[in-house]
Amino acid sequence: MNINYLYFIPIYILIFIMIYYLSNYLNLVDKPNIRKKHKVKSFYTGGICITLAFYFSIKFFSFEINLSKIFLYSSIFLILGFIDDYKSIKTGNKFLWQIFIIYILINQGFVIQDLGKFNFGILTLGEFGFVFTFICVLLIINSFNYSDGIDHLASSIFITTIFTLFLINEKIIFENLDFFINLLLILIIFSFFNKGIFLRYKIFLGNGGSMMLGCFLAFLCIYVTQISKYIHPSQLVWSLAYLVFEFNTIFINRILLKKKITKPGRDHLHYIFLEIGFKKTSVLFFINFLIIFFHFTGNLIFTKFGPLISLIFFILFQLIYFLFWFKLSKWK
Repeated sequence: MNINYLYFIPIYILIFIMIYYLSNYLNLVDKPNIRKKHKVKSFYTGGICITLAFYFSIKFFSFEINLSKIFLYSSIFLILGFIDDYKSIKTGNKFLWQIFIIYILINQGFVIQDLGKFNFGILTLGEFGFVFTFICVLLIINSFNYSDGIDHLASSIFITTIFTLFLINEKIIFENLDFFINLLLILIIFSFFNKGIFLRYKIFLGNGGSMMLGCFLAFLCIYVTQISKYIHPSQLVWSLAYLVFEFNTIFINRILLKKKITKPGRDHLHYIFLEIGFKKTSVLFFINFLIIFFHFTGNLIFTKFGPLISLIFFILFQLIYFLFWFKLSKWK
């Protein structure tokens, strides 16, 4: 059955409007803090809007079972994030809940079992694969949560990263066209509400929304490298380079400065650019340009020199990124 995707747009918009007014009635306001400087009343229920809209589409489409599982279990983060936004959860407790949700998906078979085929054979991880999966997924989820600092940044990073995966292997999208078109439509509609174009106040992703998208992206990467074998792991990491480099840089810098790693701060790249004087639009463009730049550069290295050299250059680029970030942070 061929279904016109445009028929769903009014329904998706209606879902967003309903959640918007419910958020206003329940006073689910995203409160400013040391990182969030917005002065306009805003709601942290964007993740709920995206998930409900997508759940509606499941009724009409037969999505690939693994992708549906990933989205379903990733949406559990909405509960954790909602509670965290409404009444802050202690970092240790939040970390334990993240591990629990990740464990559910790992138990469904989404595990990094190997790092792909090299000249010496397939680099299998064995039992360490479980631990390595936890580390990688936690890194992506929390790095994605870091990126939810200015309008459209997290959602645009998500879309751009999916686009780079498509550039590596178009089967990822073409064989799951309904799934990704619906998700893209919903994220585009979210961007209008995030900007405050349709209604008076803005809707943000919230911690639940950003963690949900981060979890989905992380396990999507596991799916395309470990289950469907669409992409070699050392090729895929370049699509995640910005998220990995940013998280590691902040992590290392805070350790060197003896700062609390989990404490919110304005030491992320997008905040540094804003404090230097760049406009939000310029920051959005530059960060998404970085994602695409890393993708094309890394894939060129992978194609020319193979997976081992690709991983070596990935580590080298991490060092270059840290030096770039450190130099830029001194200009604030």
